[in-house]
Parts: sequence; C-alpha cells; structure tokens
Amino acid sequence: MQRGVEPDRAYYLQNEPLIRQNAQVQLPDDPPPDLVVEIEYSSAALNKLPIYAALGVLEVWRYDGRSLFVYALTASAYEETDLSPAFAPIPVKDIPNFLQRASTLGEIEMVRQFRAWVRQQVDMA
Repeated sequence: MQRGVEPDRAYYLQNEPLIRQNAQVQLPDDPPPDLVVEIEYSSAALNKLPIYAALGVLEVWRYDGRSLFVYALTASAYEETDLSPAFAPIPVKDIPNFLQRASTLGEIEMVRQFRAWVRQQVDMA
C-alpha cells in the first residue's frame, strides 16, 4: 500500500455514482476504480496485481499486444477468468481480434463491427 501505481486506464462502473461529482479522486477516501487496464508490450518491472488487490480494484485487464487477460479479485488475490465480471456475458478475450482488424479495416469500420458484435453478444444472453 506504500507503493504508488498508475494504470494505463482506470474506469469507474459500479462506483461511478460515488465519484461523479469529484474533480479528482482521492484514495483512500474515494473508492478504487472498478476496472484497471494495463497494456504491456514487454514484461513489467513491477507486478502491480498485489498493489491493485490491496487497493480493492475489482477487475484488472492486461493486454500484451496479442492477448487480453482478465483477472477478477477474489478474497485478496486475482484469479484469471474468461468473462469480465463487469461486462458479462461479453467474451472480452475476443476484443484483441477487433484491435488487430483496425490496421486492415480502418478504425471506423472496426468500431462499427465491434459495436455490432457487442449487440449480438448481449442479444444472445
């Protein structure tokens, strides 16, 4: 807890109403983010998962440029999972397929296809 950590992206989902009016989040007075995204193209010098667990971040996504790994917080540690607790029933591990398509399709078309895929996943649930 004495170490600092700064994610590549952090999102409030369930706790968003609690911090909506805050100009700046102040831990530990405010809740931790619900979801943290780490993009790691080389091995990280610091294993951040224990720090996020100590802060109480419910979910961590790690992307290595090819694969997306989803970790959900259990009692005090993370376990890798196939579905995101925050975005079930969407199989978030399929998201890298869309990111890789962006270089051939272009970003706008990739986003269109991604949105259609998300709608399809939600309708199937």
